[in-house]
Amino acid sequence: MGDPLPAHWIELAAELATGLATDVGADLVHGDLHYDNVLAGTRQPWSAIDPKPVAGNPERSVPELMWDRIDDTAHSAEVHTLLAILVDAGNLDRARARAWTIVRAVDYWLWGLGAGLTEDPVRCRQLLEVLA
Repeated sequence: MGDPLPAHWIELAAELATGLATDVGADLVHGDLHYDNVLAGTRQPWSAIDPKPVAGNPERSVPELMWDRIDDTAHSAEVHTLLAILVDAGNLDRARARAWTIVRAVDYWLWGLGAGLTEDPVRCRQLLEVLA
């Protein structure tokens, strides 16, 4: 079923989620933004498809982009570089993007374990080992 999630990461995610709740944001955010949902466009250079809209801050969309590329990062420095690229490209708050990535990685790891997934909890672990 997969490795259990260490309690200290659950505690960190709970602490960060509490902080994120103080500024929930009101933007309409793509709730399933990953690389398969971004297409080269003709009207615009890029188009995001298959939105699952949620209200919040745009940093909430960073985690999927991180865990979709975690297999391409061999070293922790590359994970930090990927986060920096996403933050810079989106003109986002780095601390908030990191916090959302940790919170959602813990959430997704727990969900993945319950759903019987094998690869995604490993990706979440890789992210948390570097960012938490």
